[in-house]
Amino acid sequence: MIKYFTVIFFFVVVGYSQESLSYEKELTNKQNYNYIDVSAIHETENFVLRGSLTTPKSNFEKIVVIVPGAGKDTRNCHFVLAEDFLKKNIAVFRYDEKGLGASEGEYSHLKNGIISKAWDLYYLIKRLKEIDIVKGKKIVLLGHSEGGFITIGAIEKGAKVDYLLQWSTPIVSRGSLFKYQIKSGENKQEHNLKYSDDATKYAVIDSINNIVANNSELNNTDLRKVIISSMKKSGFKEKSFRWYITFPNYLELLRSDFQPTYKNRTIPMSYIIGSKDIHVDPIENVELLKSYNKSNIEIKVFEGLNHYLNNEDISVVTQDIYKINEKAEEYIIHWVLKQK
Repeated sequence: MIKYFTVIFFFVVVGYSQESLSYEKELTNKQNYNYIDVSAIHETENFVLRGSLTTPKSNFEKIVVIVPGAGKDTRNCHFVLAEDFLKKNIAVFRYDEKGLGASEGEYSHLKNGIISKAWDLYYLIKRLKEIDIVKGKKIVLLGHSEGGFITIGAIEKGAKVDYLLQWSTPIVSRGSLFKYQIKSGENKQEHNLKYSDDATKYAVIDSINNIVANNSELNNTDLRKVIISSMKKSGFKEKSFRWYITFPNYLELLRSDFQPTYKNRTIPMSYIIGSKDIHVDPIENVELLKSYNKSNIEIKVFEGLNHYLNNEDISVVTQDIYKINEKAEEYIIHWVLKQK
């Protein structure tokens, strides 16, 4: 996220190659590392996903799988953190998203929501663990923003990993994410919710939220019909909220509740977020995690930092978004190193 987490996720397509997008970059000291190209067959949709396992030239014990947020990403995402992991003798796996770089399939921010991306990650991890050099190594899943949804989704589908690092990701959506972004001014939902005041938008979000929760077994078509009928009875005109329930990825987020996975998993996990994050509510999500009273979950809030854990202007997407704050990066790397 953000490259936008307005929930319609977008950007410019790249062709077949390992060429970076404009806001990505290849590693600076490529000669210091070894590279293994990884190809994974998406067994249910029959296309190939590709990525790179980058390793130190010395022996290593851990591999961090970096799962970026919304928008288009390739194996050159999060290049600053990736290279600093390598400098600390931690291997890194990154991949070209579906339809980007060397990965096959169609990139679509409308069709490929959390569930689709979670299956992609599941098959990539499955293939990664089959590589000889990976056997016996510890795998850390690092999900940034929407990437946190994807990592949890992959775990729910059976992906086996040793540690989980969630970075600026919502613990639960159910519409609370949209309410926070309206409040922070990041995404006022002007197109999706055509109301002049925020209070009405909040009321509509809460009402739709309840309808979705009570009809979660329905397919999207039937669910939309129930939402429209119920909202009309409450005096809300369809034309004012139609776009909010039009796209599958919106409904997917409204359906999503990964709380049981957080509550039931026992693998070590760290949750990190900046106090100035205007995309994901740092207070609500931290309080929610603390309420689980789980000893395996470590929580760290970085004062004054934004969604990317820096102080850069992230309203303009450039390579600067990846300039992670030094103390935040030290915390992340140290957390990975200290896991046994």
